[in-house]
Amino acid sequence: MDNTRRKFIKSSAVGAGAILIAPKLWGQSRPISAADTIHVGVIGINSRGKYLADTFAKLPGFQVNYLCDVDSRALQKSKESVMKIQPHQPQTIEDFRELLEKKDIDAVVIATPDHMHAPIGIMACAAGKHVYVEKPASHTPWEGEQFIKAAQKYDRVVQMGNQQRSSIKNIEGIQMIREGQIGEVFHAYTWYANNRKSIGNGKTTAVPAWLNWDLWQGCAVREPYFDNYVHYNWHWFWKYGTGETGNNATHEIDVARWALDLNHPVEVISTGTKGRFKDSDWEMYDTIHVTWKYENGTTIIWDGDSRSGIEKMGSGRGVMVYGDKGSMMLTRSGYVLFDPDGKQIEEGREEEVHASTQTQNLVGGDSLTEKHIMNFGDAVRDRSIKLNSPITEGSISTNMTHYANMAYREGEPLKINSKDGTLTSKVGKKYWKGEYEKGWEPKV
Repeated sequence: MDNTRRKFIKSSAVGAGAILIAPKLWGQSRPISAADTIHVGVIGINSRGKYLADTFAKLPGFQVNYLCDVDSRALQKSKESVMKIQPHQPQTIEDFRELLEKKDIDAVVIATPDHMHAPIGIMACAAGKHVYVEKPASHTPWEGEQFIKAAQKYDRVVQMGNQQRSSIKNIEGIQMIREGQIGEVFHAYTWYANNRKSIGNGKTTAVPAWLNWDLWQGCAVREPYFDNYVHYNWHWFWKYGTGETGNNATHEIDVARWALDLNHPVEVISTGTKGRFKDSDWEMYDTIHVTWKYENGTTIIWDGDSRSGIEKMGSGRGVMVYGDKGSMMLTRSGYVLFDPDGKQIEEGREEEVHASTQTQNLVGGDSLTEKHIMNFGDAVRDRSIKLNSPITEGSISTNMTHYANMAYREGEPLKINSKDGTLTSKVGKKYWKGEYEKGWEPKV
């Protein structure tokens, strides 16, 4: 690696101390005093949330003080898991609003269903807590605007969990692109493949004894309990989820936008279909093709195939960046550099990234998440250190997913103001802001 690239990795995208970002090296090289420990509460501890609770508990410089969930079974399971990792016994809380009142936490981790990410994050900022929020950062573009306002108003550190931004090899590869190694970049192709099965058909029924259904709905307009929502299938219902685009494309299109050095597009075209299990409750597309067009003529494409499982270019998910002198593939495993004829000429492999994170793993646990969390902790302790994915950046990439969903639902392209990301056409405006249960609309 040349000196320019070394300097970039040390000082730019991942902040100070990036060479020591791997947790075991970081912990050995920079001992953290008890006074520097960041005390956290984790909100939403099923699946990904449980993994995050365990990860915050094990990393140096963090302590999990509270676990919060509307599912009493999940609370007990996560508590037992965290207690095997850290000496401090976390307390369990059902209502996140009670957690936000606690004085003995510095930050909250949000891994709830999508529709509660921004509302809880906004309330957390107002309560003086820093925030680590899973992607997507919001359920609508309007919520993203409010989230940014809250972070700025209350001067809080807010990081979105698109952990590939903390990949050393992705940072290195993107610096190579910046240095012109593939020439002038003009296009990025991104993809995701899975083989999701039918979710079947649910029914309206009594609320299970282990679930606080009112709190699970949170800011959403109330409805009777439907047993095909909890705990994962909510992803495929517009009221609570953002589809595969918000669920998984957020990662790849964020990397593509980062690599091409882009902000807001000017037009979004989205075509999709529900191709399999058509009689199931699944409301959304399971196959979709999206194009984001930018003012400078560059484009980003995402192919989402939730029910094919067929890999592209040897990976279930990834980004291919095209330049006039070559191309580069960026995945969670690192980068692969190609010459203009498509011949591989260089490769950079990320350490300790499990192969399952390349496609169908629903938890997504790997060293990239650990590095991302460590960057969050660094920025909380030292405000001069840059976040790898601050809410301002995370919201732009999240909005790309919203645009895709809005264009799909409208059946027409969206026109967008490249300066601020607002809509310049009537198409999509009815989806800019959602509906809220009385008293639950986020306020800044």
